[in-house]
Amino acid sequence: MNYKIKKTETSAGARYELRAWAGTGEARTEWRRRFKSKADAQDFIDRHLLEERQQRDELRRNGGDPMKIRTFTDEYENWLATRGCDLSPGWRNNTEMYWRETEARLANLTIAEMTPTVLRNLERSFRETGNSKATVQRKIAWIKGVLNYAVSMERVPYNPIAKFKSAKPDKPNLEFWEKGEAQSFLQFTERKYPRSSVDRWKYLVYLVALNTALRGGELWALRPNALRQSFDVIYVTQQLDILTKEFRGLKGKEARSVPLSREVASELAKWIDDQAIKPDQLLLAPPESSGVDHNNFAKRVFAADLKEWGGRQVKFHGLRHTAATLMLDAQIDIRTVQMILGHKSIETTLRYVHAIGQNVRKAASTYVLTPTSDTPAEVIAIPRKREE
Repeated sequence: MNYKIKKTETSAGARYELRAWAGTGEARTEWRRRFKSKADAQDFIDRHLLEERQQRDELRRNGGDPMKIRTFTDEYENWLATRGCDLSPGWRNNTEMYWRETEARLANLTIAEMTPTVLRNLERSFRETGNSKATVQRKIAWIKGVLNYAVSMERVPYNPIAKFKSAKPDKPNLEFWEKGEAQSFLQFTERKYPRSSVDRWKYLVYLVALNTALRGGELWALRPNALRQSFDVIYVTQQLDILTKEFRGLKGKEARSVPLSREVASELAKWIDDQAIKPDQLLLAPPESSGVDHNNFAKRVFAADLKEWGGRQVKFHGLRHTAATLMLDAQIDIRTVQMILGHKSIETTLRYVHAIGQNVRKAASTYVLTPTSDTPAEVIAIPRKREE
């Protein structure tokens, strides 16, 4: 294995980035990790290289078959050490939970003993303890991923469970409002949080969410400097992590541009002027706030507004689903919607096409949802369940 340690500047200050790689061409593997000091980085790589030498020596002493010597614990710990810095806090938290749940059954198994039967038994136990099919699939995918990584690092020659297929999860119900319901909710919250109110930002959260399909964390990280000079585009680069309460990169890793209608842009410009919000201050938050607690907002503010409004209950993330389905319903091209949502795969976006039960054939030039409509705020659309 080759490695380099390089000093780099980050938002948290100076850091030392350890870059290690092995192999060449298509077989090349690489990983990076940052440390507060060069000594910490050097100590980490020294310990890693020492462990590799010890494992090679053990392999030679035991006939050289890593499949019968290395355990799942070995590969999990290596995966966590070298891939952990690339994981989002939420995913890292999940994998640590998965490990605690499976450690007793997997810790001492050698890689050769990781058979499809072992996974099938794990699947059964997961379901018996109340896990949904989707959760079971994520846990199984994590186990397979650890061993796939071991193969890519040439620690083992192959993954004995690579071809194992877990049970497909049930198709999820996408929770969203019809257009009349969304307009009714906006009418209600616009009256509850008028322009003269310091709580006007709460209405703007709903307005922006229902027009841009931004994720919750992306809404809480939004600042005036993300609005392009023409105010017709939001350049999304950050999100506020729900678990760590820290600002970090996006879920899809890449920044994206999201169109903003003239009506919504006008509302945001008015709020910025009225509150004298600086370019780098948070836009959708109370004055001088360092960040909105997403769970607190969803459980207290949004839930209370829903109850007072009296319409169909949805989760906060349902606002994103609503925006996506209404964009497609307005005949906006599916590739454009994929870009707006920040989906890596078109298959993810296609879920919304299935949800609204129609094909998307052509692009539309505009999509805007405002409280203004012919539907009175008191009239709530009849709830309808839609499946993917």
